[in-house]
Amino acid sequence: MIALRRENADLEAACEQAREELQMAVARAEKAEQQAAQTPACPEVPVQAPTPEPPEEAVACCARPAAQPAAPPEPVWQPETELEKLSVELLRRFDEMMQE
Repeated sequence: MIALRRENADLEAACEQAREELQMAVARAEKAEQQAAQTPACPEVPVQAPTPEPPEEAVACCARPAAQPAAPPEPVWQPETELEKLSVELLRRFDEMMQE
């Protein structure tokens, strides 16, 4: 019986200590929330003045040269052999079947 009373007293002491630790943790969490609410979410960033534009001489010397004339387009491939013609026909049929 005495052993049970000691064990009960030990358990009550441990429970009381856990309650105190919980209260301290809650107080720390509330303090952290208050501090977070007081500090702004996004700190202010100083605005920089716009950069001046470069002088016209610098722009003129760095301008890109005129575009080269486009090369003539390559001719469209046409099947020449019987095998190439059959391959083209087969691929055309596959395309038709896929669209259905």
